[in-house]
Amino acid sequence: MKNKFWNYFLWLLLIVLIFTAIDALVHATVGYLEIYYYPIPASLSFISTNPLFWYAFGKFFGSIIIGILIYPLVKRINSYWLKILVFSLSITILLEIRYMLSGYYAITWDLLNFLQHTITLYIVSYLIFLKSKVFNKN
Repeated sequence: MKNKFWNYFLWLLLIVLIFTAIDALVHATVGYLEIYYYPIPASLSFISTNPLFWYAFGKFFGSIIIGILIYPLVKRINSYWLKILVFSLSITILLEIRYMLSGYYAITWDLLNFLQHTITLYIVSYLIFLKSKVFNKN
């Protein structure tokens, strides 16, 4: 049982890394999804004052934490595509709620961001979990 979780965790790290990299690229190149503000801890501003950097940093660690917390739920779902959909939606909905509550961006931005996150995360996690066979019953 422990080995299955650690196997999942390692693949989760890769999924979130790829998801975060693609998302940062989208936010850096698509004007209407630009990250123009993100709260930067004053004590860490020596690392970077770029809001996109901190947005990606927060998304990376937030997605990992959510991915760990939903593992018990996701592993119980039998349908592969539904398993990946629950995985993707759980992460993107919780991330987007956080962004909406911050109030920094407009509702249109939140909606487009949610769609982009869900599609990107679904495709990346579908392909990696399929290839890695993390959820095989063996």
